[in-house]
Amino acid sequence: MEIYKKYPTSSKLFRYIKGYHVADQKVNDLTVQSPPTGYPLLGHIWKGIGTVDVAGETIPQMKPPVSHFSGQLYKTNACVHWKGHIGHILAEFTATGLYELFGIYGDTLVNRTVSVNETASEFAAVLQAKLNGVKDTEDYLICLQQALKWQAGKAISAPDFVVKAVRLIEEAYGDIKLKHLIEELNIPERTLTSRFKKIVGVSPKYFSRITQFNYIVSIILSGEELPLSHLAAEAGFYDQAHFTKTVQEFVLNAPSRFLEGDVSKVSSFIRQMNKNTP
Repeated sequence: MEIYKKYPTSSKLFRYIKGYHVADQKVNDLTVQSPPTGYPLLGHIWKGIGTVDVAGETIPQMKPPVSHFSGQLYKTNACVHWKGHIGHILAEFTATGLYELFGIYGDTLVNRTVSVNETASEFAAVLQAKLNGVKDTEDYLICLQQALKWQAGKAISAPDFVVKAVRLIEEAYGDIKLKHLIEELNIPERTLTSRFKKIVGVSPKYFSRITQFNYIVSIILSGEELPLSHLAAEAGFYDQAHFTKTVQEFVLNAPSRFLEGDVSKVSSFIRQMNKNTP
């Protein structure tokens, strides 16, 4: 069952937003397990939320309608429980998009979901004013895009070396050494690591591992059936033990069980990385 439908971002928001994901359907009881994806989220829920569990703790229930920021997940999964209906729109930020659009440091939202109203009240008011006229599902997407374009007028820029580091990691599908990043950027390791972690929310090393995991998932979702050893090699792992450790870290399960399970429920908005993706 396809839960979320994906929509592309616009040219004006391309630097900040990777894409949108919209779900509006009856689901009875549904639990979606979401591992780290490397990218924070801005969401609006208009019906159906049950509970959200992160790192073994239940986040206080958000009563719809509610808008939220969800930060990076670090060494944990989130389990989102929906009851009866799911009415949810998500804007998936780029790695630096949350900081550049809202001035929110990524490291302040690690393993957290917070109300937009409490974190970016002016934007929340603009978004709510637009949502007041919503008549159908498509309107939610239009309203969120309009509010984000308004917010883009207040955007700031992340340091060039952080933006370039993100690009180098993504272009290598995560298969890149920190030493290579430092040499390419000509910047001290301590400076790169501290600023990257502050803005993105996780360190360059961890972001690289997440990016490798995203690539593994994209291969699986492409329908290409590969033995574990071949899948590991394709994703840039040179030994199966390292590959197994990475998969277990992000899905809390062995690779064989992960491959046998319902991959579509691991995360309905994991970015599919392939050579045709800009």
